[in-house]
Amino acid sequence: MARILVTGATDGIGRRTAEILAGSGAELIVHGRSVAKLDELASALRGVPGAGTITTLVADLADLDQVRAMAAELRARFDALDVLINNAGVFMNDRQLSPQGHELTWSINVLAPLLLSHLLLPALRASEEGGRVIDVASIAHLHGTLRWDDFDLAERFSPYTAYAQSKLALVMLGREFAVRVGGRPLAFSLHPGVVSTKLLRGAFRMEGSDSLSERAATSVWLARAPITRLREHAGDYFVRCEVAPVHPMVCEAKVRARLYAQVCAQVGVAGLPD
Repeated sequence: MARILVTGATDGIGRRTAEILAGSGAELIVHGRSVAKLDELASALRGVPGAGTITTLVADLADLDQVRAMAAELRARFDALDVLINNAGVFMNDRQLSPQGHELTWSINVLAPLLLSHLLLPALRASEEGGRVIDVASIAHLHGTLRWDDFDLAERFSPYTAYAQSKLALVMLGREFAVRVGGRPLAFSLHPGVVSTKLLRGAFRMEGSDSLSERAATSVWLARAPITRLREHAGDYFVRCEVAPVHPMVCEAKVRARLYAQVCAQVGVAGLPD
């Protein structure tokens, strides 16, 4: 069975994604920043009929040093990884900084998934099918802009501006990553939908109309669909398991390359050749 890492798996869409994948017999690696929540999750997942092995990884993705340590731990314990689901994300109502001095929305939603994807690239490529990277983005990316000289919004912070910018960057970087890795792994991004998660209630003060199962469906489908069905869609953005329109900047190769170079520099990794 596939070996799958789900980040941000202790709550909301991430937890439901893990529950569904556990029921398929996948070998799950679930990430969270709370040991107590992870222990409770692992116990619950092991009780799902048909569940395979469950492994937990603890890290605060706001801290890039912890992202590096988590990737090193995974690579030390496993020789290959079939699927990475970058599900963890935040919406910050106030401007806060990471240990490395980055605004938290940008650090958790953009820097952490890019760094993790790069650090786990050897494990993903060791997968029999070449691996898959799935970034949980948002339809909010359509309203995003990039503050090229101030990704951390030090000059003028707005919660929604920070969130939309981060999701636009995530979709752009997902496509650029897909181009540069040449199909090993395949990479995708998606909008999960509008569901009553902790993020939605805290950020937008509203309830979603979709169920957690509905909103986990696209992540699950991309993780489990036959690889032959997905190869032609490397780098695409999905809504309800269908390819969907993206922000125009996602289609601009030179702009994506500029962003990719800047973000790789921020996290201290050598960018992949184009």
